[in-house]
Amino acid sequence: KDGSEIRKSKKYEIISKGVQRILVINKCVFDDEAEYECDARTAKTSGVLTVIGEFWLLFVPSPRPWPILHNEPSTYLFQRPLPVPGTAPVTHIYLLPVLYTNVWSMLDYDKYQHLLSALPTRLLNPNSRTSSFAEEEAVFTKNLSNVEGTETDSIKLICEVSKASAEVVWYKGDKELPEGGRFEYVMNGKVLPHLLCPLFIARPQNQEVLEGDKAEFVCSVSKEAFEVKWFKGSEELEIGDKYNIISDGKRRVKHTLIVRDCGLADEGEYTVIAGQDKSTAELIITEAPTDFTAHLQDQTVTEFEDAVFTCQLSKEKASVKWYKNGREIREGKVHRLQVCDIKPRDQGEYKIIAKDKDAKAKLDYENFTNLFHFGFICLKTESPEIMLDVKLLAGLTVKAGTKIELPATVKGKPEPKITWTKADLLLKADDRIKIESKPGQSTVTIADTKRGDSGPYIIEAVNSSGRATAKVDVNILDKPGPPAAFDITDITNESCFLTWNPPRDDGGSKVTNYIVERRAADSEVWHKLSSTIKETTYKAVNLTPLKEYIFRVFAENMYGIGEPAQHTPIVDVAKTSAFLNWTKPEHDGGAKIESYVIELLKSGTEDWVRVADGVPTTEHFLKGLMEKQEYSFRVRAINKAGESDPSEPSDPVLCKERLSKSLYLCQPQADYMSLRWSCSLDPPSPPRWLEVVNITKNTADLKWTPPERDGGSPITNYIVEKRDVRRKGWQVVDTTVKETTYTVTPLSEGSLYVFRVAAENAVGQSEYCELEDSYHSECAIFYLSSEKLSLPIPYRAVPTPKVAWHKDGKELKANDRVMLTSDHTAAHIEIGNCVHADAGHYTVTLENKLGSTTGTVNVKVIGK
Repeated sequence: KDGSEIRKSKKYEIISKGVQRILVINKCVFDDEAEYECDARTAKTSGVLTVIGEFWLLFVPSPRPWPILHNEPSTYLFQRPLPVPGTAPVTHIYLLPVLYTNVWSMLDYDKYQHLLSALPTRLLNPNSRTSSFAEEEAVFTKNLSNVEGTETDSIKLICEVSKASAEVVWYKGDKELPEGGRFEYVMNGKVLPHLLCPLFIARPQNQEVLEGDKAEFVCSVSKEAFEVKWFKGSEELEIGDKYNIISDGKRRVKHTLIVRDCGLADEGEYTVIAGQDKSTAELIITEAPTDFTAHLQDQTVTEFEDAVFTCQLSKEKASVKWYKNGREIREGKVHRLQVCDIKPRDQGEYKIIAKDKDAKAKLDYENFTNLFHFGFICLKTESPEIMLDVKLLAGLTVKAGTKIELPATVKGKPEPKITWTKADLLLKADDRIKIESKPGQSTVTIADTKRGDSGPYIIEAVNSSGRATAKVDVNILDKPGPPAAFDITDITNESCFLTWNPPRDDGGSKVTNYIVERRAADSEVWHKLSSTIKETTYKAVNLTPLKEYIFRVFAENMYGIGEPAQHTPIVDVAKTSAFLNWTKPEHDGGAKIESYVIELLKSGTEDWVRVADGVPTTEHFLKGLMEKQEYSFRVRAINKAGESDPSEPSDPVLCKERLSKSLYLCQPQADYMSLRWSCSLDPPSPPRWLEVVNITKNTADLKWTPPERDGGSPITNYIVEKRDVRRKGWQVVDTTVKETTYTVTPLSEGSLYVFRVAAENAVGQSEYCELEDSYHSECAIFYLSSEKLSLPIPYRAVPTPKVAWHKDGKELKANDRVMLTSDHTAAHIEIGNCVHADAGHYTVTLENKLGSTTGTVNVKVIGK
């Protein structure tokens, strides 16, 4: 200031804030007007301070004015008259600030006489500079008295001086007491009370904490009513993620500021203000050491794959640098380095440095061709993992028509490829099924569910590190399917006996009753005979002799009535012809149905053939078919707009001679006596001795013996069916088998199956001969006795694993007949001259430092 250096004091505050340098001049008065200069060694800057304000000015001959009784300028009165004008020179100007009515300032007249021109003349007292007064010495007219007080209370010290304008300084011992804060000065005329207002009982202390830790500033104030505020610099602090402010206590209130997760930017001064008092403490941050809590791991990857180096540091925000073979490749705060599309040039040592700590790892390159040749697959540390909602683990059962969701959480690096299958078939999206897969999540949504949506849903996640699967069993409850094996026997002129089997699919709910209906062949009107049948038989009576009837039967459960089983099939097949009938479409498209088109498919071919156009009714007699040939049929409807999509195809049917199980009345010549006789034909008995003679991961060879009885008609063919043991329904494999052997294909690797076979003659189908044992399509291998058993078990693993064999739970050791070998691609077991005792479950276990896995092979030895 005016060339003199300013130091920090109550008058002056010197603050550094970032790149800013700030000088604060408290309670400016006219004496503070000056040129101020900031000197930064090689640079300087300056500015002039001008002080303005609203002051009442007293222009009097005495250096001591008398106290004012009223503050309004218009009634500028004094306790006693001023001296007679002209008796003393004007040497000083007395200023009374508007806001500080009890504080007077005495300024040099000569220096500040220019202020006179700005004041109304009525505020000025005429005077003269021709004489002077002697300065009156101030003395104490009343001394201080001893005072006793209670802790935290306020105390008042009062003295009286002879001169109201006397300069008063307060001391505690030899130390001058500061103005403000806990101390309040009040001047009332010549009486000068000194108020001691204890606010801070305990002040916050300087803190030094380790980076990442929390800091706590604590203070205590004497009065609960005081409002306490915390500041960092000029910024008031508020409760949030960074700061927490706590106030507690009763009479002596405790206030705490908590600074969380301290970083270097949190260093500085923290101020607490209570009333007019404030206190400051400094926070110093000690930088935390940086160390590796998880080091880099060496990587060996296949060409064109990605390599990922990951480590963990004790200090999350530490800056790091990455190096390859000593050359810097990346820096920042990234602790994960991914090398994409590996090439031979990417091999080498990779290093990460954080301050004075480092971690190293090697990247090795394996040519894809060599890997394929030797059977290596490099293991990753993050193989796929699938997690299902706990509600799905026990299966999902809902009513048909309900929308279902099958969410799964999927983890793995690299990101696994996800597929969904249902009952061994790849699940594909359509108008009802939606499959959404994104990183970490895959969900199957099925709207308007149907009974056919029931079954096991399997999610598979595969990446270069491995494979994971999870299964959800879905059961959709619906109306039952049609009754099975519907048949008519004991036919007379007025009655017949109906029999059937329960539906193969009961809709997931027990069948409660059956409904039987009939109609005349020349009518489209159905008549209900009964809707409360509990058994699987019914006798139809009161039939009209020589009239042809068609019967059908429905099954009903708690979810409704299912599709019917009809005795007269939609396709009525003869030796070289077929009679077809069908129902009209549910919707005609807004125009009348004009005609129908019939198409057929010859079994063993793939192309549908158009065989009839312009059919006017919903039935047609089709001629020119081939005897002993199997056909399927479908129909299209036509209106003015064109042809519809085809109907669902009929079940395959075989053209053959039609035989009747009815009674025949033979009438010879009239001159002979009448002869009544009957010719009865039946379906054959079931095939016998069904067995599996060989099985692979995709096929099974079946063998059986012809039925004991053919029912009076030669066996025309056999029907072969299979069933996955996880499912209730049977699947037809082939209905035209002529021999007593058959190879079932395809089978799904890893699934368990059972098989059955039925025989068929001109009258109908036999009962099934069912194989009781289930067969695993992946692990059953057959050997003839006296042959050499040889099992190569291929595997992929790095490092090369340790191999152990067990048979039926007991460890298997090499001997004269058993040879156990292994290399880096497969484990081998060989047993010479197999005997029946060599049959059993063989288990191989692979184990290396990354984990273990097992596989089981079921070996059967059969005689030659």
